[in-house]
Amino acid sequence: MSETPEQNTEAAKSKKRRNLASSPEFVDALRKYRLLDPEDVLDPIPVSTESQFLRPSMSTMDVADSAMVTGPVTDLTARSPLSEEDLDRIAVKVQAYFRSEIRVMVKEITESMVQDITSGVVNSLRDEVAELRAENNSLKSKVDQLKTAADVAEQYSRRNCLRISGFKESETESTDTIVLDLARELDVELSLEEIDRSYRVGKKTSKARDIIVKFVSYRSRNRFYRARVRGKDTPALAKVYVNEDLTRKRNHILYECRQLFNDELVAGTWSFDGNIFIKDKANKVHRIDKVEDLVAFN
Repeated sequence: MSETPEQNTEAAKSKKRRNLASSPEFVDALRKYRLLDPEDVLDPIPVSTESQFLRPSMSTMDVADSAMVTGPVTDLTARSPLSEEDLDRIAVKVQAYFRSEIRVMVKEITESMVQDITSGVVNSLRDEVAELRAENNSLKSKVDQLKTAADVAEQYSRRNCLRISGFKESETESTDTIVLDLARELDVELSLEEIDRSYRVGKKTSKARDIIVKFVSYRSRNRFYRARVRGKDTPALAKVYVNEDLTRKRNHILYECRQLFNDELVAGTWSFDGNIFIKDKANKVHRIDKVEDLVAFN
């Protein structure tokens, strides 16, 4: 039975497509896009398979298009100019290729997002830490100012007081009498009316406690304090000391100054009106407001 012109045309197109699928250029294209391994070889398709995917009334391309829209995958596979093994290998390669590409894409997007988020969080925390540090420094400065103001106020409240040490303590003693006797030894005028009050300070121990004397006026207190230097020439007062009643902070500063004097690093040290002074080896007087000021003399 002779073939119609339409059948001849379809046969020619099928042969052309089969030759294209078997051509080296097509195989190279598949390998280029990693759809085939270099060692893979496409199975040849016999001419007789043409009858499996050709119909007299429809072209091969129309059949393929129809299968892609409405037909199952198996119909498309049956009409393909490649063998099923080739199609399976290509499908696996396509899946692996796109899976790898998607994985790389997701990784890049994720890393970019994480980096942006991390950078934003770090910058935010850095700014917050800088603000907190500045606020903390400001608060420290204010606290130091308040401490200084409190120390000044406390020292002013002690301006009429002196601290006397070196007298033995007894149960029947009168601290007012001890102060008046000391004034006579120092050859300074002082009456009982000029003493507001006097008392031993601190917990009672085996060691004699200091005597705090509060004078009625700063004038009486200052007159008594200036006369203390006369006690150096009196043997009975060799171990008696008259000092200003300093705050804990200022008393610590004076103690450190005396350590420098004992180490012969300075020529002298004393306090006056609650302020600490030091005389260096060149006989220059310096006012000491904090322990850090003593670093220059070490």
